[in-house]
Amino acid sequence: MLKGYFLPKDLEDNLNTRVENIEDLEVEYLCFKPGDANKIVSYLKKRRRDILQETDIRNKVITAADKLAELWSNREYFRRKKALEVLPKLTGYPSSMIEVLSFNTLSKIRGNYLKLIKSPPSNKAVFKKFIEIPGLNVRIKGYGSLLEKVKLARALSKKSNVEAILHICPGNIPGLVESYVILLSLLLEAAAVVKPPTRQPVFAALFAESLREVDKDLAELVAVVNWRGGEDLIEEEFFSLVNVVNVVGGEEAVRSVKRRVESLRRRGVDIRGCYHGAKFGIELISREYSLPEIAELVMFDVIGYEQEMCSSPREVRVENGGELSPREFAEAMVRSAEWLSKIFPQSERYRAKAKPMIVKAIAESEGSDGVEVFTVKGGQGAIIYDEENVDKFEPFYSYRVIKVKPIDSLEDVPKLLKPYREFMQTAGVAVPEKRILSLADKLAQAGIVNIRVAGSVPTPEPGESWDGKLPGIEFIVDSNIQWVTIASKNIDGSLKRNIEFLNNIKSLG
Repeated sequence: MLKGYFLPKDLEDNLNTRVENIEDLEVEYLCFKPGDANKIVSYLKKRRRDILQETDIRNKVITAADKLAELWSNREYFRRKKALEVLPKLTGYPSSMIEVLSFNTLSKIRGNYLKLIKSPPSNKAVFKKFIEIPGLNVRIKGYGSLLEKVKLARALSKKSNVEAILHICPGNIPGLVESYVILLSLLLEAAAVVKPPTRQPVFAALFAESLREVDKDLAELVAVVNWRGGEDLIEEEFFSLVNVVNVVGGEEAVRSVKRRVESLRRRGVDIRGCYHGAKFGIELISREYSLPEIAELVMFDVIGYEQEMCSSPREVRVENGGELSPREFAEAMVRSAEWLSKIFPQSERYRAKAKPMIVKAIAESEGSDGVEVFTVKGGQGAIIYDEENVDKFEPFYSYRVIKVKPIDSLEDVPKLLKPYREFMQTAGVAVPEKRILSLADKLAQAGIVNIRVAGSVPTPEPGESWDGKLPGIEFIVDSNIQWVTIASKNIDGSLKRNIEFLNNIKSLG
């Protein structure tokens, strides 16, 4: 039986549980009654006060992060093996995808990164140009008014009074959000209450058990809980007991959480809401990089998490004038998809979701000379080459179905994104280093806050902004500054490394 919850040892025997069947797996959940949420959160807060008097929590977290990264990098680690056994059934992603994307990213969250979160960038230079974050492969720039900059500096100078943070996690990127928010909360010396996704309830508990292995004190500040949608009394009780509710999920989930937080605030409850809803990504290919090996990187980004990640590309723009024409680039993506799909096979669950999109695209193309649909063998996706609708961004395809469109200059892309500014997040780029800074400023004005190198869109770098916010800092500081990051210190070098990385993956097939 799998555990869908985690509690400090002293609480384990004090709460009832129930067993449910999910995808033919038996999962044990907590069964809440009135007062249980208070029992959990009060315990976490007390243990936080006790441990703060005894030791430096932040230093313990930095040490623990390195140990956790080593554990989850070890293919023989029994919790990792258990996760790889059950997560494909729960998520519909192949184990190869979870291993290459989720676990590789998890292994990047180490102590050297967490140290930097303790001292976020606030010098004047970061508001004028992209500056490198020491020790990380990231550049960052802040966009905001003078008043916002002053507010941020003042807020960061004050000691945080956040005791407990509730995190409501999504089901589309198994393991990443749950592990990340636990470590961020602890780094801020706050207890973490984690509500994992209903479709994938086990990873958060596995990670919390790993934390107990490496540091029993820190594990005393973590609870993994779950309740059914619509159990308003339980949700209300948890919300009223924490200082911050951080939600990562679809628009409906985010709106629901926001309504509840605002209702509590109107009743005088001191609570902060952090909202991370659905977002879109786009892939941008310059004429200099319109090459077959770059088409492989782009297709890797498309396949990652079946385009359910907020950063996933929903459209590809290819500059005219390269070695491959935009149409030839689309054909190269199809060839790439055929070998990538052997390593990362699409499950029937996602193939069923993709099928009506492919059928619709084929039907629409039949009456057009400017639209062609290239299907991937076995029905595992399709590339739609469209030179008819080049004057608009169409983020309507997913599950390995995507449009490729030509453009004369990538500098013209930002104006096409502006109608979707509120929903934009990531641009995957294959652009020469000498062109990236000018393009980055324009993309920032169109809502892009993360710029990643093609071939690494599904594997975020530590140090990147989180929907334009500083990771962790948004839990303790109100700020309207937009932080934009480039997840590379040199785009050309990163592209070479990503090509080598994908060549190594190719050998697996």
